[in-house]
Order: sequence, then C-alpha cells, then structure tokens
Amino acid sequence: MTPALPDPLCALLARERLTVARAEEVTSLGRREGTRRTFRLELSGGALAKGRTHRTPEVAQRMARWIPFVAPHGYAALRGAHDTATLEEWVEGAPLDARDPDGAEQAGALLGACHGALPCEEIAASDPRLVAWWDDCVAWIAEIRAGAHLDGAEAERVASRLRALRPQSARWGLYHGDFHPDNLVVDAGRVRCVDNTTVRPHLLEVDPGFAFNRWPLDGALRERFLRGYRRHADPSRFLADEPFWRISAAVRSAAYRVRERSGNVELPLGELAGLVA
Repeated sequence: MTPALPDPLCALLARERLTVARAEEVTSLGRREGTRRTFRLELSGGALAKGRTHRTPEVAQRMARWIPFVAPHGYAALRGAHDTATLEEWVEGAPLDARDPDGAEQAGALLGACHGALPCEEIAASDPRLVAWWDDCVAWIAEIRAGAHLDGAEAERVASRLRALRPQSARWGLYHGDFHPDNLVVDAGRVRCVDNTTVRPHLLEVDPGFAFNRWPLDGALRERFLRGYRRHADPSRFLADEPFWRISAAVRSAAYRVRERSGNVELPLGELAGLVA
C-alpha cells in the first residue's frame, strides 16, 4: 500500500508541480515515529526522487544553500526545498564495498571535493570556532556519563586524553558531517554520496575523524583514500592531530545516540574505548 505523504512534502511537490505515482517509505527504523521521514518517490512519467521531511525549516534551508556546491562532484543533487521538506535526486546504485581500493580512492576524492568546494581558512586554537568544538566535547562526555555509558573515571580518562591532544590549529570550510560507507553507493562505476543533510561550513578535520572511525581504512586502503582526497584538499592538518579528531568524533557520535535514542550506542563507545586504551 502506498503510504500517505506528510503534509510538508505534499506542499513541496505541489510547489514543484510534480505528482507521485508511487511512494515507498524508506525511513530508518529508529526514526519512523518522528518528523524526519524519507520516501522513494516514483513521479508521474517514471522519474525517481527522494522526498524527506525534517524537524525544522533550517535543515531544508541549509541544504538549499550548500548542496549546489558539492552536487557536481557526485553528491545527490537537490531538486527542491521548502519549509521542512526537501526533494532530492534518487541514486539507485549498489552499496559501496568498504574494502575496495578503487572505491576508497573515489570516496577520498569525493570528500576532498567537498572540502575544496569553498576557500579553506586555517584557524588557531584560540579561534571561537575551535574553542566551541572543545566545549562541545566536554558537554558530550557529560551526556554520555549522564546516560550511564561511562563512569566518572572513564569520563575523566577521555577528557584528559582529549586535553593532552588539543590541536593548535584546524581548517574551516565546507564539510559533510556524516561521511561514511553506509551513505555511499556505486552508480555506473562512480561513487556517490546520497545522504547530505548536514553539509555546511564547519571544522574540516571532523569529517575524516568520523570516517576513519567507521571505516577499516588501514594500510594500502588508507593510502588510496588519502590519494583521492589529495586531488582536491590537503589532509596534513588532520593527520597531524588525528587522535584528537577521532576521539572527539566518537564522543560526538556516542552523545548523539544517547540523546536521540538512535542506533546502537555501543558502536561509537567501542570506537572510543579503542582510541583511549
């Protein structure tokens, strides 16, 4: 049975003068009861699109502002945005094999293209944007502890490790925010990124920190990813401070899953344990 579409998505489709022949809900299980919903839409005439609803209009506004910078490089294009709904290109590709060297290199180039899409600014440790990341890390550790996923000694060990590793500089530019193999597919031999709701200006080192936690990028596979990345951007700032960015990425992910009650919190907690051991 074709599901009824949320009102904001219906309004966007009407605004774009599009009609839907068939809709299939593909929302992640943990979000089916919320306002964030995702649909595979078959439009009249046979074209496919991804329709989404979001918690706030800010998400749709952000996507409309920033996705045009990355879409030419292989990120799913935005077809329309209004209020709390967006309409995107549907990419039909197969899941990326996370152990495929060519795929890793293409993925690295894809992330590098995002990071190179805007002029990159190097910021110092005293810059409010980098200070804010540190403050967020402290708050995230407290959230994880409050959720009974770290005891006091464990929380202090993570915080102490991060304090010892605090970087003296970082890069500010256009970042992805959720770059990992589950969001990558291979379409006609080309690696594409299909989940781009978090693209915006931010600290670039956050992206490889998160990606390297979620991806078994080691040895030759890691070098292929970095080779691709270097086509568009310089990873040296991340590599100089990699432990900090990977620990902070794990802390962010764990706190998010505790707060949202979304997904398996043991995944980022396992990453965190391995990084601070």
